[in-house]
Formats: sequence, C-alpha cells, structure tokens
Amino acid sequence: MKLLSIIIPCYNSESYMHYAIESLVVGGEDVEILLINDGSTDETEAIATHYAAKYPGSLRLSIKQTADMVRRLTPVLNMRRVFILKSSIAMTGSILGLTLNYLTH
Repeated sequence: MKLLSIIIPCYNSESYMHYAIESLVVGGEDVEILLINDGSTDETEAIATHYAAKYPGSLRLSIKQTADMVRRLTPVLNMRRVFILKSSIAMTGSILGLTLNYLTH
C-alpha cells in the first residue's frame, strides 16, 4: 500500500501541470498520484496520458468530472492519507521527503 495518495484535479493545465507531477514522482513507490482531467479542452489529457504511461507504478489517470470523482473516491479516501494538490503547484522535494518520513515513523 502506498504511504501517500495525492489527487491532482486538472482543468486546462497543459502549461504548468508538469511542475506538479515532476515534483511528486520523486516519491517513488511510496506515492500514488491520481490525475483527474475535469473536461479540459487543451492538451491536459494528452500530457496526463503521457505521464501515466511513463510512471505506471505511481501515476493513474482518470478522465472524469471532479464531482463524480469525489463521489467515487469517498470510500477510498477515508482509508488513506490523501493530499489534494492544485495542478499549478509543485511540492518541493524537502516537503515531500519530510511528509514521507513522518508517515513511516
């Protein structure tokens, strides 16, 4: 089981979502990233699909509306340590490292 699940809702995020994703994949197998494409009309879905293929053990892609995603994930969210991160925000390695360290001790 992953130590931390991070949900990133994306809407027309093509120009900056890679910052958020790249800042999280350094967590390796301890981190699960779930990208939620909320009906974007730009290249968000293509970028998310690329990253899901590049990091199959850490990253999953859902092409759902956000409201539907929350309803479907509610039972799962109650059992995990979950962050929701805006697609325009990158988490620094030190913050992610400290968080993972805290969760393991």
